Amino acid sequence: MPVGDLSKWKYPPLKPIVKNNKMYGRGTADSKIAIAIFCFLAKELSDDAKFKGNLILGFDADEQSGEFTGIKNILKQKPKADICILGYQGIDEISIGARGWLRIKIITKGKSAHTGARYNKGINAIHQMAEIISVLKKINLNAKKEPFFDFGSSLNVSLIQGGGAAINIVPDECEAKVDIRFLPSQTKNKILNKIYSELKKIKKNNSKISYKIEISQSENAFSTNPKNEFIKLLQQIAQKKLKRKIPLICSGAGSVGNVISKENIPIVNSFGCDCGNIHAPNEWIDIKTLPKVFEIYKETILKFCKK
Repeated sequence: MPVGDLSKWKYPPLKPIVKNNKMYGRGTADSKIAIAIFCFLAKELSDDAKFKGNLILGFDADEQSGEFTGIKNILKQKPKADICILGYQGIDEISIGARGWLRIKIITKGKSAHTGARYNKGINAIHQMAEIISVLKKINLNAKKEPFFDFGSSLNVSLIQGGGAAINIVPDECEAKVDIRFLPSQTKNKILNKIYSELKKIKKNNSKISYKIEISQSENAFSTNPKNEFIKLLQQIAQKKLKRKIPLICSGAGSVGNVISKENIPIVNSFGCDCGNIHAPNEWIDIKTLPKVFEIYKETILKFCKK
């Protein structure tokens, strides 16, 4: 993840600066601290003669692009596991799943003309896109909710590009990128069919409208069974160590878990140190919470393997 505007950082983003128990720096929370925790955890457990479990450490790259090249290469080895613990942080809750996503590109085609023309007025591709966006906004994905996904689905038109040659030229092409986040009971095909169906209706009312849809990326949502033995142990031990209730939730953003879940491996999507400003300037972790997180994972793994 790029560091962005250096002027917005309190401290150099590529140096681990600690101030008032907070370690600042790009990637401290997502997910360098997890690499440190898991490496030391693996060393301690492997040195324990009584430990009979098998641990696999997998560190991947190319996640932020949505391509997940690193984890896909790891999964080519067909690893078998009772549980997969991901490195995403956050100490107030345990995430056991994540929404899926569908990213599409919509392109409208028009006809150029002079904006001041009296008769040959052209066909404005941006105006066509505006019609399409108004229809997309009415597709109420947010009405769909499920256990652990009480925030529902979402649809966002996140990038638009069109025109640009000159202000007095009717634009003949417009492109919009749409980011859709959906739940385990929803599928890419169901959502696409709904979009195609709604857009066909405006095509009937406006024969001049011309568009095409391209699928950029898609991964299904996932949710680990909350009754999974490891999940139950982790929650019990976390609540005991932290002396407060730690709820199970699912995450809004996707993760490598969406890819790993295809292998039918149960997943702890996130639990770790207290942190903040992920993907933003002044990303940090609270180093006071690190020992507790380490103890929680160690005790959970040891008890799980004994069973």
